[in-house]
Amino acid sequence: MNAYSKTRVTVDTVDWTPIVAPINCNYFGLRNLEGAELLIRTSKDDPNTEDVLEAKEFEAVTASTAFVGEFTRFHQGETVLWVQATSGSGPVVATWVR
Repeated sequence: MNAYSKTRVTVDTVDWTPIVAPINCNYFGLRNLEGAELLIRTSKDDPNTEDVLEAKEFEAVTASTAFVGEFTRFHQGETVLWVQATSGSGPVVATWVR
């Protein structure tokens, strides 16, 4: 199983694009390569979960690895975030580490 993966996602200003974990992992990072702000939500239909990732910025989320066994916070195939561009089309680059 891969211990490290990157995904590149094109986003737009109309639809919420899912950011999906390609591997089981405990670390997730999101880099906004667009020259404008990127909206991020943990629930695409709930504006109360919305935050802004500024142009060219990076956000990282980690979970404890102190558990014994195969515990992972983000599971392969799971939608972790939803993103939408405020202008342009990205891309957004996600980093995943087991």
